[in-house]
Amino acid sequence: MIKKQVGILLIWCLFLYAGQANALTISLEPQLSSVTVGDNLLLDVNISGLGEQAPPSLGAFFIDLSYDDSILQFNDATFGSFLGDISNFEADSFMDILSPGNLHLDEISWLSTAELEALQPERFTLATLSFTAISSGISPFASEYVDLSTAAGSSFLADSLVDSEVTVAPVPEPATMLLFGIGLTGLGIFRKRTASRHTA
Repeated sequence: MIKKQVGILLIWCLFLYAGQANALTISLEPQLSSVTVGDNLLLDVNISGLGEQAPPSLGAFFIDLSYDDSILQFNDATFGSFLGDISNFEADSFMDILSPGNLHLDEISWLSTAELEALQPERFTLATLSFTAISSGISPFASEYVDLSTAAGSSFLADSLVDSEVTVAPVPEPATMLLFGIGLTGLGIFRKRTASRHTA
């Protein structure tokens, strides 16, 4: 009887623990949801659901992502510091344009598991990508391939991949703005004349 109760209690505790565990998520998050042609746009590649300065910690990642290269022009990638300081040789990073509209990002840390656990919060930015809007439209951002591993080299999967999109609006034409301004000026003059007639 006691063994059965202990078994039920153990299963219940495991169920509660599993329900509280965070889902490991890779998300592509533009810092602005809409821009105008000619504007710069930053896209954060974020990870969440890791331990808060506790296991599991991320030791390496390989991510391929896509965007619409007829709408956005890729400029550069800046890697975060949560896998170690690249300038101090604590990590190595690599970025490559696989084909038009397809990027590859990877980074590997040379820090120990304990060092990574002390360094990493539950959510952080892996890399920030810089784009320039070159034509109007809607560009999706999508994760095409994701491979994650611990400092010990054990592979683990993302529970979810959150894609996004950005809207690029055309630059307002000067002639349109001029007509709009003339219309507002005319409306102001008309109102002023109407008001002066009523007071006279």
